[in-house]
Formats: sequence, C-alpha cells, structure tokens
Amino acid sequence: MSLRQSIDRARPPRFDQVLARTAEALAWLRARHTDGALPLLRLPERRDDIATILGYAALLRDGTSDVVFLGTGGSSLGGQTLAQLAGYAVPGVGMLRDPPRIHFMDNLDPDSYGALLARLPLRTSRFVVVSKSGGTGETLMQTIAALDAVKTAKLDPHTHFLGITEPIKSGKSNGLRDLLGQHQIRLMAHDPGVGGRFSVLTNVGLLPAAVCGLDIGAVRTGAADALAPVLAGKSPAEVPAAVGAALAISLASHKTISVMMTYADRLE
Repeated sequence: MSLRQSIDRARPPRFDQVLARTAEALAWLRARHTDGALPLLRLPERRDDIATILGYAALLRDGTSDVVFLGTGGSSLGGQTLAQLAGYAVPGVGMLRDPPRIHFMDNLDPDSYGALLARLPLRTSRFVVVSKSGGTGETLMQTIAALDAVKTAKLDPHTHFLGITEPIKSGKSNGLRDLLGQHQIRLMAHDPGVGGRFSVLTNVGLLPAAVCGLDIGAVRTGAADALAPVLAGKSPAEVPAAVGAALAISLASHKTISVMMTYADRLE
C-alpha cells in the first residue's frame, strides 16, 4: 500500500513561509546524522540486532495464547502503532487474528488491568516489561501485580516474563532490573542513547512488531526511505515530514481546533 500526502487543494495562509523555515531544521538533522549525535537517525540502517529481536519474538510466540506488553508512553506507543497497523490490538479486529493475542497495558487503571489478569490463561501467557530508566512507577506496579498473579498460579516467572531496560550504569539504580533479577528473568538492553518516545525502531517497538509477524527489517527500510530525502538535501517541499510539520504550524497560527479523521481503526 502506498500513501501520498497532498495539500494542493487547501494550502493554509503562511504555509510557504513556514515550510521555508524547516530548511534549517533539516540541515540540523543532516548534521546530526553525520556526527552521530542523534543515535535514532542511525537506526534505519541498522541490521545487527534483527536476529536477536526475532529470537526473542520466537520465544514469546512459542505455545503462547497471549502476550502482554507493560509500559507507559513511549515504552508502549510505538509498539502499539506497529501492532495496530498489522491488525493486532485493534478493538473488534484484533480478536480475529491468529494467536497470540496482543495486549498493551499503558494505563494504570486497576479495573481494566485487574480484569485482564483475571481472564488471562496465565499458563500460556507471556509478559514483556519496558522501562528505559527502570524506575517508572506505573510500570513497576504493573509488573508487581503480574508477578503476583503468576506466582499465585504456581508458575515460574522466569519463563513468563521478559524485560527491556537500560544496561547497568555506575551509581544509578534501576528498580526494574532489580525486581526482575530476583526471579532470573531475561533482560534485553534498551538503547541508552534513544529516548522512549523515539524508540519505535529499537527493540522496544520492533519486538511487538516481530511477535505480530511483521518484517521488522522492512520497517526499518521504510524508515530509511522516509529519511532519504532529508539526507539527500532535498528541498523542504520534497520532504513529507517537513510538509506535515509546516502544515500543522501554519494551521495552528489561525485555527483553534485540529481534527484528524483517519476512517480506519488501524490508524488509531
């Protein structure tokens, strides 16, 4: 499926002036790609971690009915986006997909989370816990509740959990690493140079995608395609991201309401 962005029929006031201003930002991005100061810009070309991500995805899928991803904000939203694009974790649609069922618990609502834990077939369920710092209170609480449920069912947490968090840092505590370490639970390293909200192209976003059966190498290739016009020094008008940013800013200067109608639950 190919999508094309076009605003030819409705160019807002000041759009051209705002679009021209993005040239400076695009030049800054090119410089950061060159000097490596913004590691996320190097992720589209990376391939050395694909096999590891696919290996963990295979473990999570093996004999599994449900995979629950625990994490808030950027630790969850990127994976949710890729899963929903594949038709998983979409209300009314996700349940029609082949197992495993995918669940993202990025809200601490005790009713919905408690209901999920109560109805999950825990023996065939797996939990993936994501926190870059390892100190996210909401995620730690979710993890403790899931650990309690698994242990109450007399199951081994080691085989039912996987964690993603930063490597050990001297002088810095990591509550998630300590908590999961008590049960010898396996840990994947969260890229310390990539913030959670930008982590969709790391194992944080690509592991859920791989569990859903997506081609994660192709996901990164798509990201490289999106970055290519920036690195090639194309004009802002030839960079869809710059056009989208200019559209949002120019509209915000004279509109008080912004509404996006996608007409597709997968784009939620």
